[in-house]
Amino acid sequence: MKMRQMLRTRVLAVAGLVVLSVAAPVPSLAADGTPVVDGAGVAPAISTCPAIDSCATITILSNGDGSGETYTDTAGPKDGLIDCVYTYGTPSGSCSYEFSWLKSSGTLTVHLDSAPAMGSYLCYPSTGQCLQEGYSSPEQFVLSNGDARTFAIGYRRASRILSVSIQGDGTASVTSTNIEGIDCPATACAFAFAYDETVHLHIKVAAGSIAGAISGACEGQVIPDCTVTMTDNVSTVFEVQRFTLVTPSPRPSRSVPPGSTGDPSSGAPVASGTGPADSGLTVPGSTEPGQSGTTAPGPSVGASQASAPGQASEAASIGVGVVIPAIGGAVVALLLVGFAWRVLRRRPPAA
Repeated sequence: MKMRQMLRTRVLAVAGLVVLSVAAPVPSLAADGTPVVDGAGVAPAISTCPAIDSCATITILSNGDGSGETYTDTAGPKDGLIDCVYTYGTPSGSCSYEFSWLKSSGTLTVHLDSAPAMGSYLCYPSTGQCLQEGYSSPEQFVLSNGDARTFAIGYRRASRILSVSIQGDGTASVTSTNIEGIDCPATACAFAFAYDETVHLHIKVAAGSIAGAISGACEGQVIPDCTVTMTDNVSTVFEVQRFTLVTPSPRPSRSVPPGSTGDPSSGAPVASGTGPADSGLTVPGSTEPGQSGTTAPGPSVGASQASAPGQASEAASIGVGVVIPAIGGAVVALLLVGFAWRVLRRRPPAA
């Protein structure tokens, strides 16, 4: 009642100055969505209007995929009589109000303002026209007793562009996984998403490539996934490098060359010609110069024969078979000589 009394007082104070020719009203729709002229619609039943007052009802119908607010400032700046908030398809607040004023004042001038939220356009559904992003539309119109007006206010969501680029000599692809739009480099590396939309990006790296640094809107996030909120035109850069797996070559085997002796695992050069033919011992059947000169029947094993492929081990075995008996025979001979010497020393001299 206090607000209504204040509204009556204001109307009475300016009763003689009320302008009957007002600006064009906000394009509107009836409650069923049918376009109407000058906001005239089906008047709801008014049962709270005093007999001495004039009464009229205003209802705001907001639509669209954007956000905004429609409010009155008839009894002062943003007076709260109508304060209809619309957020991405969901209305809230006071979207309908019954105005009343003294009948003696005749009519009531109402100020109505529609302001889009950040990232939205204000549109007129009856014409399809939209103002620039962020622009509002203050209107004023005259109510008469018994009026019931429904105003349709549209809010269209603006868009923001997301750009993706892949740099480097590697191969990869980036796609938006929760909303279709980005499929780079196959079809689209830039796409206009709705304002305040959340976009999930995923990078898939091909075999032989590795993802490196990431910059732009995804900087600081852990790949292969990142999230971007589209409140501005943004871009992100993925660095992808190519790499080659290097397989270590096997260690070369070390073998004794034919005709050589030594330790093949040591890696040191192995001298050749150190077989039994050069040992200074007599090999059966050998007449090589530098030998002991004693010959014995049997095959000759010389340096040239031992150097043939696959015969080194055979030559070595032959040498061992010759050397060991020779040493044994020499030891036996020395023992016999020593024994004979002792016997001779002990014999008495002849008479």
